[in-house]
Amino acid sequence: MKRLVQLILLLFVIFNSAYAQINIKGRILDKADDKPLTNASIILLNRDSVLRYFNRANEEGKFQVKNIKPGSYIILATYPKFELYSDTIQIADKDLDLHDIKINSQRNVLQEVIVTRRLPITLKGDTIEYDAASFATEKNAKLEDLLRRLPGFTVTGDGSITAKGKSVQKVFIDGEEFFGYDPKIAIRNVRADAVDKVQLYEKKSEEAELSGIDDGVRIQTVNVVLKEKARKGVFGNMEALAGSKGLYAGNLFAAKFNKTERIGITGSHNNMGSSSGREGSLRMNNQI
Repeated sequence: MKRLVQLILLLFVIFNSAYAQINIKGRILDKADDKPLTNASIILLNRDSVLRYFNRANEEGKFQVKNIKPGSYIILATYPKFELYSDTIQIADKDLDLHDIKINSQRNVLQEVIVTRRLPITLKGDTIEYDAASFATEKNAKLEDLLRRLPGFTVTGDGSITAKGKSVQKVFIDGEEFFGYDPKIAIRNVRADAVDKVQLYEKKSEEAELSGIDDGVRIQTVNVVLKEKARKGVFGNMEALAGSKGLYAGNLFAAKFNKTERIGITGSHNNMGSSSGREGSLRMNNQI
């Protein structure tokens, strides 16, 4: 019996060691005067530059990131108008104190030696921003394919989007609703290579925005920032399917963007028994 208890205790220790969750802590300070950088972002990436953990520094510049799995990570510390801090850390089997991390204000660094690094994921306030170029897609891929590659995103076969465990209800193009009643139209027609950034945030309800009274409702929202060259001209897709017994289906999408207006047309026609008949819509946004 004694040996059995010892064996159980040994297995318990081994199990806990294998699944240990480690904490790290430290402080983010201005290198010039040791002032704390309140709300500085702390980001941990794995070796593939995928975001794994993040947190923010408090009013004293102190931060703590909890429940980290052992392994090798890239740690980034970011603060507006300050240099990016970057280092590699190894998380083993005990908590890690990084002590003081001091970073330079960009005004204290010669312009010619400032090195900018394009990060795959950055935090801007309550917004998570993904750099589209950091997540490769195949030729002729659509926004839907790009979203599937972003950490924290899931896109189902019917085009439903989930991000950070919550259903995405709105998809904006450059901050504007474009076929806002159906996000699937945007993600299945906008080309992935036209996208510069994908931003994820929680938007207040329309009622709260109109009344100015926060009702506590938040809508998981994606904003797609297009490349400058993609904001001009016409693009679209046309698909046609034909089957036996004279069955057919066709889908059309076309959009025109310029500095003052956006025009989009979508339509479908089929006789396959699922929403058969003619369907279409015309939506136009005039921007000043």
